[in-house]
Amino acid sequence: MKIRRWSLLALVGLLFAYALPAFAADASSNDPTRVLRSVNARGTFLNLKVVDGKGRPMSGVRVTAVGSDLNDVHAVTGPDGIAHLDGLPNESKGVIHPFKKQTRGVNWDILLESGRENNCTIQFYTVYEKNPVKVKLPTPARIEHKWEPITYQGAKVPLKSLRIIDENWQEMTFYPPLGRGVITSAYTRPWEWSGKPMPMVTEWNLAVWNVIKRPQPKPAPAAPVTEPAPVVAPTEPASN
Repeated sequence: MKIRRWSLLALVGLLFAYALPAFAADASSNDPTRVLRSVNARGTFLNLKVVDGKGRPMSGVRVTAVGSDLNDVHAVTGPDGIAHLDGLPNESKGVIHPFKKQTRGVNWDILLESGRENNCTIQFYTVYEKNPVKVKLPTPARIEHKWEPITYQGAKVPLKSLRIIDENWQEMTFYPPLGRGVITSAYTRPWEWSGKPMPMVTEWNLAVWNVIKRPQPKPAPAAPVTEPAPVVAPTEPASN
């Protein structure tokens, strides 16, 4: 009798173990703000933050990445502008889908570190022609690390200046041409990836730039044309 009782308990435990992941997956699928986690191969974890040119978080932005099992991983940014992606490979590729006034997606292709918390901020800049794109980035307390542009999408945008503001911030200045593109930067020690196509780090930034033509000033309104006053003939004096 005892053997049957333990067998029944073991059977219930197995059913519960199989049912719980399915229940969790179904709950996640009904909540678009939650991550659809990879069950078989969780892989690497990434916090992806989407902000505007003034650093304000953008919520409701849909994100898709390729998981470690080659299936898509979906998430939506919350009120803080952050989407949590799990089950990613070290070579992480994904898309920020068009939203609001954005007319096309933004692709990323970066290398992440396993077993570490990885972060990537995607910031949108719109500037007039001949104006700079100034990318101000936080610098975690790491010896000899600095932000450095790694790759470009669109026309190549060379770095014009790099300024250390203080121990907490760094600023990079670019002068991109008309059009759109993406500058991918990594927080790294440059010599560690010398000769490699891309560094493997935990901190990334994508500056999405859109340079537009400066509007032409409107011509001053023409002065109104005034008609000359009619000439009135003098009246003759009245005779006595």
